[in-house]
Amino acid sequence: MKNIKLYMNEHPIKFAIALLMIGTFIFSAFKKDIDKRPATEVALFCEFVDLGANGFDFRYDEANKTIYYSDDSIEPRNIKFEANTVTFTVDSADKKYYNVYEYNKDTKLFRQTKDSTDSTQNIGKIACITAEEKQKQTDDALTAYYRLKDAIEKNLKDSDSAKWGNRYISKNKVCVTVNSKNSFGAYVGNKSYCATKSNDGNWKLKI
Repeated sequence: MKNIKLYMNEHPIKFAIALLMIGTFIFSAFKKDIDKRPATEVALFCEFVDLGANGFDFRYDEANKTIYYSDDSIEPRNIKFEANTVTFTVDSADKKYYNVYEYNKDTKLFRQTKDSTDSTQNIGKIACITAEEKQKQTDDALTAYYRLKDAIEKNLKDSDSAKWGNRYISKNKVCVTVNSKNSFGAYVGNKSYCATKSNDGNWKLKI
């Protein structure tokens, strides 16, 4: 583990390329799994846009009238396929009521339309993308992260003394903390650096 960290610190770009190759291999294996599924099945990755919560896998097969959730606690019932929507119900944990969910094929958005108690709950905006689009987002963010680290190292007084700390990686923002020595040989304390993705798709580094 120490050797991996040392190599990562000394060769951030090479390490990023290696991760991308690993990611490509994993995605290829995942794609083969997708290829084994019915041709009519649509595989998506969905996440809460406003809440930043963990995403989930959602697949639907209109021809076979089936729905799959990666969350085993969710069991879709009363599935209905219409021209532009997929609707289904999900029972509450105590089975006393159920929620009605709707997925729009055109906008790729989820919404909770109502529940059986007539007290609609706000579940937040949920957007879905394909598995291929999700992989592209992951690769793009990892590349931006290691470019950020490389830019930070070039601006440190003593890059060999760098101690990398917490990191944050999302599709639109990457951050990392680092502690390094100044010109007097003393550690200056952790500093946080970030890069954000602008609307034009380019990453803006803040050093």
